Amino acid sequence: MRAPKLKEIAPWTYRFIWINVILFVIGQIYLRTSGFNPILNIFALQIGHLFEGKLWELFTYMWVHSDYLFVHILFNMMTLYFLGRVVEHQLGGKAFLWVYLVGGLASVGLFLVDIAVQGLVFGQSVNLNEPLVGASGAVCALLGVFSLLAPNAKLFIMFLPWPVRAVKMVRGFAWFSAAAMVLGWIPVIGNSESLGWFFSVAHSAHLGGILFGWWFIRKIQASQQPEYMPYRVVTEPPKAVPPDQMNAFELRQALDPILDKISSEGIESLTREERQILEQGRRLFD
Repeated sequence: MRAPKLKEIAPWTYRFIWINVILFVIGQIYLRTSGFNPILNIFALQIGHLFEGKLWELFTYMWVHSDYLFVHILFNMMTLYFLGRVVEHQLGGKAFLWVYLVGGLASVGLFLVDIAVQGLVFGQSVNLNEPLVGASGAVCALLGVFSLLAPNAKLFIMFLPWPVRAVKMVRGFAWFSAAAMVLGWIPVIGNSESLGWFFSVAHSAHLGGILFGWWFIRKIQASQQPEYMPYRVVTEPPKAVPPDQMNAFELRQALDPILDKISSEGIESLTREERQILEQGRRLFD
């Protein structure tokens, strides 16, 4: 049996990746032919524009990316691809849309609070025309959800040769983003020219996305609304769930320790239940 395609198990993830990529390519074509990118001019969020009534930018900013940093869209889309399909498969399309879109709004909400604190409380000069772009906030909301759906899943971080537990990695990222946001409030640090590259990143938007993702899952867990609970917040499937009823994510989680056991003790060491899980995995992924 062939493995299901992304557009079959996670259609909204598939669509969102294409929307971001298509808008980026169109913008690059305009930039290289005319020296001007109208996509960014229309979609990017500028705080000054909000005072002019261009409130749609609160939503559109999350679909466009930086002109000159290809790694910006690459990293966001890679994260969306690997984590988005898991979250959408577990939550379902309706809840996935809610997390992604409202998470993007929540992230820009904390970003605006951050800017207000810098300007009104600490008296820093704020550039109202500096654009905010990128899907990072919405993707961070998915990251927050994923860290609670699969807290023990192993994730690789750039520059680290070993994997880190999802919940540990996301908590660390949230603390880092919060610290960076607070440091940006201090005039001597936030206005430092040597650190301009560091504070050009919207750390508060990242934090806002993660916090929304956490809030969403905790709220659903507390209410136990069945229409939003097609998943089990565990890292290994309960023994009561037969292998042929496990979804793809649960099977992958269950297969990891079985494959480790085969490597260390041999396939003859597997129990009957483990052999059933292994066979189901072969049928689904081979």
